[in-house]
Amino acid sequence: MDKKILSAAIAGALAGSMAFAANADVTLYGQVDLSIDSVDIDASPALNGDDINMNSNQSAIGVKGSEDLGNGLKAIFMLEYEVDVSGGDTSTTGVTGRDQWIGLQGNFGKLRAGTASTTYKAHSASIDPFYRTSLQARNHGLQSRLHSQAGANGEGRMTNAIHYDTPDFNGFGASLNYSFDDSCTPTSTAPCTGDDDAYSLGAKYSNGPLYAFVSYVTSDKGGDDDATQIGGKYSFGDFAVYAQYEMDGGLIGGSTTAINQTVDGADLWHIGGSFTMGNAMVYAAYGQGDDSSAAANTEYDAWTIAGQYSFSKRTMVYAGFNQVSCDAGGWSNNAT
Repeated sequence: MDKKILSAAIAGALAGSMAFAANADVTLYGQVDLSIDSVDIDASPALNGDDINMNSNQSAIGVKGSEDLGNGLKAIFMLEYEVDVSGGDTSTTGVTGRDQWIGLQGNFGKLRAGTASTTYKAHSASIDPFYRTSLQARNHGLQSRLHSQAGANGEGRMTNAIHYDTPDFNGFGASLNYSFDDSCTPTSTAPCTGDDDAYSLGAKYSNGPLYAFVSYVTSDKGGDDDATQIGGKYSFGDFAVYAQYEMDGGLIGGSTTAINQTVDGADLWHIGGSFTMGNAMVYAAYGQGDDSSAAANTEYDAWTIAGQYSFSKRTMVYAGFNQVSCDAGGWSNNAT
């Protein structure tokens, strides 16, 4: 099966600030990304199809702030909401919660409680030049589905969670996310069979031209329920190269909510590069995925080529092409 996507879009970011109380700062911010996507799917006769649609790609508005508590300590918060500016949202309100948390920041690092991206997701987002656009790697086979969705079972945005980030130590840093099980109540039945609090942890190094990371995530359900990734970026002049490898321990190839599952081996990797010329940037990436434990052939390969032009630090346009080639079902766990 081949799936191709051709996108053209204009994206803008809105940022502003206002004073809130005597010693507090509040910032209003947002992002609007609207694309026109042409999709061509070549598979069985029942699945063949061509379509052109307008899509809103994680467009959001939010407010964040801090208050100086003295002695280097700050109270911090964020409330962010996703909106569909294309008008295609079918929910009652058309608004979906994204990162929403409160916390403290000081010499010890940053401690937050609420909903925020996992360490696993946050690391990979830093090596995707088209993150939160219609051409982002997590949607097209270059990164796994663990960089998307929200929940308390190892999804990309962890709910009901405590998030901790260490201070920066000459470029080194580490972080941990721990989610309290939200499925166990006094009236719960299966899968509420024990303490299955998901968590994600990792470390990164960012100094000069080099950014490198390693991270881990698990649903803590038992059996094959985790994934590990390693990746990074290196810049030299106007060029940059990107690479990532995800090793599946069952969470990519299986179900985030299943207990004692035995399916693993859905590893995937990608490499990419970019070249910047003034306000313009071109990007290309290639990746492959496999599920060695599956009965059917689920191998696939994917590639993306794209370009963007920045009118300012906040406004840019982009266009690109993505193709995924696979046998039946070969990319369902790693792309949407």
